[in-house]
Amino acid sequence: MNTSVIRFKLQKRYLALAGEKKYASYADALADCGGTGYENDVIVRLVQQKARRERALLTAAPYPHIANPGLASLIATVNRAGAERKHLRVVDFGGADGGHYEVVRRCVDPSIHFKWVVAETPEMAAAMQEFSHSELQFVSSIKAAAGTLSGVDLVYTSSALQYTPEPYVFLEKLCSLGAEFMIFNRQSLTEGNSDVVTVQRSLLSWHGSKEAGGVNFEDREVRYPHTSMQVKKMEEIVRRSYDILYTFEDDTGFRKLKGERIVGRNYVCVRR
Repeated sequence: MNTSVIRFKLQKRYLALAGEKKYASYADALADCGGTGYENDVIVRLVQQKARRERALLTAAPYPHIANPGLASLIATVNRAGAERKHLRVVDFGGADGGHYEVVRRCVDPSIHFKWVVAETPEMAAAMQEFSHSELQFVSSIKAAAGTLSGVDLVYTSSALQYTPEPYVFLEKLCSLGAEFMIFNRQSLTEGNSDVVTVQRSLLSWHGSKEAGGVNFEDREVRYPHTSMQVKKMEEIVRRSYDILYTFEDDTGFRKLKGERIVGRNYVCVRR
């Protein structure tokens, strides 16, 4: 392994794990990040630039590469739901540039038609409008997503709830949509009896698609609040209306913090 790769791995580990402390609230953590957090305009613009590049690569590739097992579970669930109906209404909470849709579209039967709505921050939703088309839309809230659709068949969210100011409120809003299936991908959860609020530190280059070739930007550290929700509390909310079909671990949600038991987990759920 060359020295540049070693240096990158060490830097990644340092930024992800080192120097973390617990905060009393999301507001306190946000203040420590300069008040912008995940709505940082620099992040939005980089995701937008990478999305342009990624779409070109996906179109040229003979088949898509599935980046994580949670996305594979989404494809499997879409195929299951699509076997019963040929028009699927999907709310993708925190879906950034709509990349989840693009991969799924390449992997499922073309006879399945989508109404896929990405619910994002106002800044992200506005920047991604260039990627909208008849099957894919971007809106700035869960309420707007529900208003765009006449019912919801599937809710998908990947590593998004933990970056919201009120994760349980957003979770309840997603559950209230009444979708037949819900998938929570790359969740960061604590097995303790209280939420763990920290400031996550990462490199700008880690945001958006992994493919950054041809995209010009200056890499740097970015910081934003992160909340590891309580496993018991999250599952209690979900189980009010849904059965959890299965879960599996995901290292991307794991966080190392002294005295805390924080795990990464994926959930696939079906409405009772």
